[in-house]
Amino acid sequence: MYDAVVIGNVCLDIIPQFKKQDAREIGQLIVPGRMSEILETVIAIGGGVPNTGINLNRLGIKTALVGKIGDDAFGRLVIELLQKHGPGLADALIPTAGAATPHTVIINPTSLDRAFLHCSGATQSFGIEDVRFDLLERARLLHFGYPTHMPSLYPDRGKNLAEIFRRARDLGATTSLDMAMPDPHGETGRIDWQAILPGTLPYVDVFTPSFEEILYMLDRDLFFAREADRSTLDHLPEDVPALASKALALGARIVLIKCGTSGAYLRTAEDLGGGGRGMPENIAAWRGRELWTPAFRPARVAGTTGSGDAAIAGFLAAFLRGLAPPDTLQAGAAVGAFSVEAPDSLSGIGTWDETVARIRSSWEQLPLDVNAGGWRWDDRLRLWVGPHDAR
Repeated sequence: MYDAVVIGNVCLDIIPQFKKQDAREIGQLIVPGRMSEILETVIAIGGGVPNTGINLNRLGIKTALVGKIGDDAFGRLVIELLQKHGPGLADALIPTAGAATPHTVIINPTSLDRAFLHCSGATQSFGIEDVRFDLLERARLLHFGYPTHMPSLYPDRGKNLAEIFRRARDLGATTSLDMAMPDPHGETGRIDWQAILPGTLPYVDVFTPSFEEILYMLDRDLFFAREADRSTLDHLPEDVPALASKALALGARIVLIKCGTSGAYLRTAEDLGGGGRGMPENIAAWRGRELWTPAFRPARVAGTTGSGDAAIAGFLAAFLRGLAPPDTLQAGAAVGAFSVEAPDSLSGIGTWDETVARIRSSWEQLPLDVNAGGWRWDDRLRLWVGPHDAR
């Protein structure tokens, strides 16, 4: 029996470590026609399934990992690396003949935002027939990571994506959905997510996009406008609550929006009934909440790859343990901060007890000011309470 089943994208991350960390643009690190010396390259497991699933397992939530890999050298390496993280973690992977194992080359110097060179490989053929519904008959949670990489889920307004969540709900599992940023110039960027999400979100208990992802999917014109004048971060206090309201109106019950160094925002619906085996016993404490936690200050920033997935693992681990919304939100922020202290998405994460101890140690938080429109700072909780909060 598993507490959680995490399905979706499995990937091998290839992360060169750069000597020069003060570059202002990637062109200073990679120059056409020249060789650039680097330090050792980190080879690690990546993708929404390992980044969230392994960390859930490490935090004490027994987790099954379901995703497709190729029958190639990268696929064998994925299995080997997963087995090192825990017995049985590779058991539910699906080898795919003739397909490449998904892999990403991550350009991730500490002085710049990340850039990715990604091959979707076997993930592109992931479909509803690959979901382990048998495991969901007893599991408390289904978490789906990165369906944006899976073309078979797009047709008919995302009919197959919605069906996965409907069947999981019928089996009694609580459901969780994380997105990946579509490529604005690729196939995923042309998909009408405003048509897909209304059919899926009514079956989603916990929706965990990043701010950029939900902005692009629910208001593409505003996304490009903010990007054009580089004002995205200036509008977070107004844009984030508005986007969460849209997601709730489309049917999601609990919305967690990851905002990077600006922390994480939580908004919940008034009606949370019928949410499956993973819902907290103190469900009344979750109704009608609006909270925004600052990010915790990491001891160092070695890389931000997978930090959002790690934050989701922290949030879901606390959620499945039945913690109250403020503690659950801060657990997510804490595990996200642990993650950036290592170049990959996994090696910086501690145990559940280590996470709790660090939160309680007066861990410094990064500055965050959303003091407008009725927000108030709560010294005891160490987070912002929104104007829509029911408590």
